[in-house]
Amino acid sequence: MIAKDEILAELDNTPEPEKKLHEIAARTRLPVMVIRKILKGLVTVVPPERGHDNTDRVAESHIEKGANRGRWSDEDIQYMAECWNRGADICEIAEAVCRSEKAVRGAMQRNRKLFPRRHERGRIWSPEEIARAADMWSDRDITESEICNALHRSRSDFYQLRAENRKLFPSRRNTYRRAET
Repeated sequence: MIAKDEILAELDNTPEPEKKLHEIAARTRLPVMVIRKILKGLVTVVPPERGHDNTDRVAESHIEKGANRGRWSDEDIQYMAECWNRGADICEIAEAVCRSEKAVRGAMQRNRKLFPRRHERGRIWSPEEIARAADMWSDRDITESEICNALHRSRSDFYQLRAENRKLFPSRRNTYRRAET
């Protein structure tokens, strides 16, 4: 298991830290999101038991994702709960158990005690990010999705930023006045 200090040592003086982060993720077989949470100190990653590695699970199961596999086994539910508690998102869990995201969401709803809600309210915006977002927002040719992709943020994070800073992010709706006759 990789520690926060090891990650920071590898990222130190790297010209492309994002690329290095993905290399670390591939080498450690952890999702990039989990490595970012380790850096922020939001999660302590516990390695899965032997036999519960994603590659082993996919290799064991030769069934395509999204195919109807019937009932969930207790082993699958426990494995998904371990992944969830380690910080994996629904998409990653679905890929690991060879099921659709919709099926995983349903299983999580039926077993809510094993899958506690995550109360992460989004990352904090730095003043530089806010200024950059406001600058891009003022250019009407740039779409909201393009802004989110450029800033590596979700649409809900960006929506929250706009809601809290209405003066920086005025409405983009086209307002037309009726012609008086």
